[in-house]
Amino acid sequence: MNNIGVIFDMDGVIIDSNNAHRGAIREFLANHGLELTEEQLIENVFGRTNADWIPYAFGEQQLTEEELKDYALEKEEIFRNIFDEEEAYVEGISEFIFHLKRNGVPMAIGTSAPIENVAFTLKKLQLDDVFDVIVDDSMVTKSKPDPQAFLICAEKLNLPNDRCVIFEDSLSGIQAAKKSGSKVIGVATTHSLYELRECDDTIENFKDLSMKNLEDLFK
Repeated sequence: MNNIGVIFDMDGVIIDSNNAHRGAIREFLANHGLELTEEQLIENVFGRTNADWIPYAFGEQQLTEEELKDYALEKEEIFRNIFDEEEAYVEGISEFIFHLKRNGVPMAIGTSAPIENVAFTLKKLQLDDVFDVIVDDSMVTKSKPDPQAFLICAEKLNLPNDRCVIFEDSLSGIQAAKKSGSKVIGVATTHSLYELRECDDTIENFKDLSMKNLEDLFK
């Protein structure tokens, strides 16, 4: 298992936060008299940064940089207020992460979420100080499906991308993972196992997952 790194997306992978985010987005949209269909959410919101989807939601209305920042803060505050870590827990995730930690596997988070949400989530799940690298939305200029976040993760782990395994749940995130040249394991929290069939492997949760599963990807 030497010289292999693991990169986790956060929302939908470390936590099944889709319901909380969906609720926060809908509340945010309602607050501003806006509405998006489920198809629009899937294609243009999930897995993307606030800087990407908020202007999309407002359509032709031009937002200033300050307005965009304030809207993003508003939406994430709504999310943190309704987030329930017990409801959002992905089975086996903590055990798997500590299994990798005990075996000296370098780990990173590559997420479109703001650092406030990352810190909030890791504290809730008692995963503080576990990850070697965290790349959040403030560190990227291109959101998924662009692979920038994952490329930065691998660089900071001092590993080539083709020696990394990425866990992703969103279709845009999976596209980004594949473009980066890494192996990708799809987590079926947002989409069905069938929809994730383009991945190198798929899982419903992290229960019973071990280093051997990762090693097998490179055989």
